[in-house]
Amino acid sequence: MTKLKKAGLTVVGWLMFLLNTLLVAGPAIVIGWISVIATIVSAATAMVTNGLIDLHKQIDKARKRIISNDI
Repeated sequence: MTKLKKAGLTVVGWLMFLLNTLLVAGPAIVIGWISVIATIVSAATAMVTNGLIDLHKQIDKARKRIISNDI
């Protein structure tokens, strides 16, 4: 077998390997990244929600103090 033909087969073999890897691992990688992004969004939403709840509690406390003339 000539060196050129052997090199060509090696290149084709690597291309097939990469294609198979992408076909098999590609969806798993995409699903993994979607999961990571969803986790980040969920954590951010939870932080914003907790912040809004705390803000609402502070507003209620301030309103009660104003109503009871404690200020």
